Amino acid sequence: MNLPAQGGTKFAVRYAAGQRLPVRLLINREDAKEVCGMPTGGWRDQHWDDAGVFRMARGVNRIGLLTYGAVPPISMLRVTAAE
Repeated sequence: MNLPAQGGTKFAVRYAAGQRLPVRLLINREDAKEVCGMPTGGWRDQHWDDAGVFRMARGVNRIGLLTYGAVPPISMLRVTAAE
């Protein structure tokens, strides 16, 4: 993602999982945080996992998700400016 200015950026992931299927949020190839770590109650029961606010650089920033196992169904990654 290409940002016009440096600043805080809030991330959240919408997912569903019948069991624990953690995923790592990567920001500019750095491991930022574990997300999707808790079961939501079922594969159709989607919930938002607020990952938090991270400092982003001006210009191009790379966002990724990494796992070494099964991936939960992720329907959306929400990225907003922190207030």
